[in-house]
Amino acid sequence: MPQAVISPARSAVYAHLTEQVPRFPELALHEPDTSGLDPRDAALAHAINGAVVRRWLTLEAVFRFFLRRPFRESHPATQAALLAGAAQLLFLDRIPAHAAIHESVEYVKDHAPKTATLVNAVLRSITRLMLPADTTPWNELAEDRASLPQADGRRIRFREAVLPVDPIERLADVTSTPTPLVRRWAAEFGADRARELALHSLVIPPTVLNLRYAPAGFAGGNTQITPHAIDGFGVWNPEGADLRTTLSKRDNIWVQDPASAQAVRIARGHVRGGRDALILDLCAGQGTKTRQLAAEFPDARILATDTDDRRRAVLRATFAANPRVRVATPSEVGGIAAGKAAVILLDVPCSNSGVLPRRPEAKYRWTPAQLMRLTSTQREILDAAIPMLGLGGALVYSTCSIDREENEDQARRAEALGLTPVTAERTMPAGQPGDPPTAYHDASFVAVLGKR
Repeated sequence: MPQAVISPARSAVYAHLTEQVPRFPELALHEPDTSGLDPRDAALAHAINGAVVRRWLTLEAVFRFFLRRPFRESHPATQAALLAGAAQLLFLDRIPAHAAIHESVEYVKDHAPKTATLVNAVLRSITRLMLPADTTPWNELAEDRASLPQADGRRIRFREAVLPVDPIERLADVTSTPTPLVRRWAAEFGADRARELALHSLVIPPTVLNLRYAPAGFAGGNTQITPHAIDGFGVWNPEGADLRTTLSKRDNIWVQDPASAQAVRIARGHVRGGRDALILDLCAGQGTKTRQLAAEFPDARILATDTDDRRRAVLRATFAANPRVRVATPSEVGGIAAGKAAVILLDVPCSNSGVLPRRPEAKYRWTPAQLMRLTSTQREILDAAIPMLGLGGALVYSTCSIDREENEDQARRAEALGLTPVTAERTMPAGQPGDPPTAYHDASFVAVLGKR
């Protein structure tokens, strides 16, 4: 039998999803391999993959209405074809339904031929079930079991009630959030806030630029930047010049959400130490907050590190021309900085529960056990950092989490270890489906503790 011919974009993303399915919920972070594809095909592959990752559990909820056997018992290629096919039908409305269905069926004919009839039947049933989308806001409180919220504020309507009766389970399904996580939010923050958090996770996050250190009037002279609701930030409009080209020409603007910038901003008001004060960035990643530290404290010496060799290599390349930023290994930092740091920034690894629109796969990984592992790692990082802090210095602890165990509980533990609480601030996320990009921001937590 000759191999079926499907478009390069779908071939790439279906193969990628076939590899991802057995990993769920521990999805790999890499994107489909689009090398060799033209830009249009590459964009389609990424759009399909993004829709699947953002709405994986929503798609499974729809499949339950049609399938007799559990979805996850199907062949990986069958799951991939159903996920990608249904994502196109439900969430990518510019794609012709016949193309999404035909190429999904053709893919399984090559990889799981016995399920081709099933894939065809389920996808065609979804199209028959769908009504035209409308702009009526999705309202979980109205017990709407026959519609799904869209990221742009519209809702997808069905001819029949396909969703659970239980409001928590329904909210979890329509926002592709694990039910235990929604129940946790409801217990911690209340039902209304849980609903906001779940719906917020559907928003397509904008690219936000930190403009606080750019020359006055820079944003006003660039038609691709719209002022953000928070002063000093702008939203990038991708129509026009390439962002990488724009950023490569300037060292005083960079991509950074306002919530991410909070740690350094808050630290600025609580730092003592003049010229050549030593500042440590011990979880520097690829250097976003390191750049902000260098801009905020231009006379300080900054020592940055990360446990990952590849990220340290990026750090070294980024700051090679900056004589006040040094990149070292974690073991080197301990020897250099013992008892000398005026500021220590700990932007610790966390659950990412405050940045779910940017990291949608993080909500699938969330479990109490994972939270325990992360808090243990955070404690180890805190324990190692405290001896490096000099007398009168400030330790700035930050996360992109909304979980108390990763935030306030860790700050209290640092206090028990001898540090003095100075200030703490939790920023909850903002932006709901249909809101303008300028209203969006992530969540963060920052605690400043001093050594007296």
